[in-house]
Amino acid sequence: MKVGISCNSVESYSYNDGRFNVTGDSIEAYFLAKAFSKLADVESAVVFGSNQSRNIEYAASHLDLAIHLNLLANSVPCHVESAKFNIFFYQNAYDLDRCFAAVEKSYDAILFYSAKLVRQYRDLGGELPHAMCTFATDTNAFPFRDYPRTETDYDICYVGSSITRSKEQYKSFFEPLINSDMLRFFLGGRYTSAESTRLVAEFAQPLDIGPASASDIYTKSECALLTINAHDIEHEIIPSRIYDIAVSGTLILAEYHEYLYREFGSSIFYVEPDEDIASIVASIIALPDDIKQKKVGEMRDKVLKTGATYDEQAREMLDFYNEIQANKENNEL
Repeated sequence: MKVGISCNSVESYSYNDGRFNVTGDSIEAYFLAKAFSKLADVESAVVFGSNQSRNIEYAASHLDLAIHLNLLANSVPCHVESAKFNIFFYQNAYDLDRCFAAVEKSYDAILFYSAKLVRQYRDLGGELPHAMCTFATDTNAFPFRDYPRTETDYDICYVGSSITRSKEQYKSFFEPLINSDMLRFFLGGRYTSAESTRLVAEFAQPLDIGPASASDIYTKSECALLTINAHDIEHEIIPSRIYDIAVSGTLILAEYHEYLYREFGSSIFYVEPDEDIASIVASIIALPDDIKQKKVGEMRDKVLKTGATYDEQAREMLDFYNEIQANKENNEL
């Protein structure tokens, strides 16, 4: 079987103006393809971008299965006819009401991260084969790193495809840390404002997701900042990046949301928009190693219970596909 992992852009794998462009989707696509390539019944696994017509044409004539990560543009699926069987991996909270008809028409099956989205899909009358898919994290990060650390390069880091999730988040979380010279950015993506461009030039470092990964950055940091976009908050989706931070043995500071606290409790640190985030970071860094170790251990236990490696996620996806094919064959008998 030949498998492809499709994402909005694969520019992360080539230099763009001397800088690696990194997005969450492309990081996940890279590791997921690597995991698929290890499976005995998979002949090959490739990553291709929806913005690369040559790759789409190749995929259409060669791939048996394509996993599409977040491929929607204005609620219309992008390049879905790129394999014999196409699964839409609905990781983020798009407006399901708006894109429902297009998804139903264009894909063969759907995988969800959020149980809330599964219920919404069923309430809308969704008829495609669908299932929940467990979170996955970078397999290179195992085994878990522990405290005390021998050496860290940064007090707190942020890895992402953009600096500002919203103007309010920027003012509450990023700006105070920038002014205190605590935060180190590792960013890519496209920037539409002069302010973002300036911040990237001043604070961002290139992130090579080939030999390195987000987890490699996290292991060099005492703490990592996690922000969540408005759509994910509304649909109670937990960013998969939280697992990459956790397995790196890095402390997590996240903006507080009730659903996040329900899942992880006191195993991570929280900050409210009206709190002094710079002071909170300083207090976290100053904690004794035994308290830091406790936090890391609590998070490790939660990830082992609820998360998965990319190897496990790839196997889960392939099992989902094989089950659909088996049911189809039985129905045709």
